[in-house]
Parts: sequence; C-alpha cells; structure tokens
Amino acid sequence: MRQMLGSFTLMAGLIVAITAGLPVSIHAQEAGQPARDSDKPIQFSKRESQPGDDELRRALIERYNAAVENYPVQKAAYEAGVLTLDRLLDAAAMVTRSALDLCATPAEELSVWKTNLALLEQIEAREAARLKKGSAAAGDFSDSHLRTLDARVALIRAKRKAEAGK
Repeated sequence: MRQMLGSFTLMAGLIVAITAGLPVSIHAQEAGQPARDSDKPIQFSKRESQPGDDELRRALIERYNAAVENYPVQKAAYEAGVLTLDRLLDAAAMVTRSALDLCATPAEELSVWKTNLALLEQIEAREAARLKKGSAAAGDFSDSHLRTLDARVALIRAKRKAEAGK
C-alpha cells in the first residue's frame, strides 16, 4: 500500500509540475543503481506559437506540447505498475511524431531522431533489467528492443537525408 501511495504521489507531483510549466526530466535509472551516461534525463521543451504561424502550425505546436505533457504522466503510471509498456511506447512515439511535424530542416529531423533513439534505448535498458530480475515479460523486452532497432534505422535514414542536403 505504501509503494502504491508513493507512486500516486509521484504521478500527482508530475502532473502539477507539468501543469505549472516546470521542466520535467525523464530517465530510466533503476533504483539503487549507479547513474550511467545513458541514464541522463531527456529533456522535452514546450514550444510557443510565433506571430505569423498559420492555423496548422499552431495546431501542430499544441499537439506537440500535449505529447510532451503526456509522456512523463504515462511513464510515471507505467513505473507505478498501472500502465502497460505499449502505452508508454505509444506516448514516446507521439512525442517523436509531433516533433518531426515541426521540423523545417533535415538537421532538425536528425536531432529529433537522435533524441528518440536515446529515449527508446533507456526504455529498452529498463526492460532488460526488469527481465533479468524476472519482473518483466520477455514480450515487453522484445517489443522495446524492436522499437529501438526501428529508431536506429530511422536515425540512419535521417543522417543520409541530412548529408544529401549539404
């Protein structure tokens, strides 16, 4: 019960921080484990509409900001055991898709794909650790691994596109 209450308190705190516009860090470090470079928090920054943005651009920015707000809430719920991995992966994918729709250059797209890969590598590492401890299903690890591989392919394609544009 105490762990459950702590998880709900964490989720409520994240919701309050996000609603207040405070920066939120997301990372996958296991409790009691030393921090690694791959555990560094991934920062998502909200965007603001600019004068002259048309209706579509404003809608894309609104969707991106909603995805940025949604991800840490979904991650906290997943870590509390009240949400499945596929929902967390869907939330991560929505942040990526929304960010890509705001990109104006191949270099910006490359940056989004790099962040996406780092995020999915963190999720995969967490699933691998959970699988090793016996607290995750092999299917969850397999799904997170497949998403990471997909992100690597997308990053390679984005690199080629950025290089071709030079």
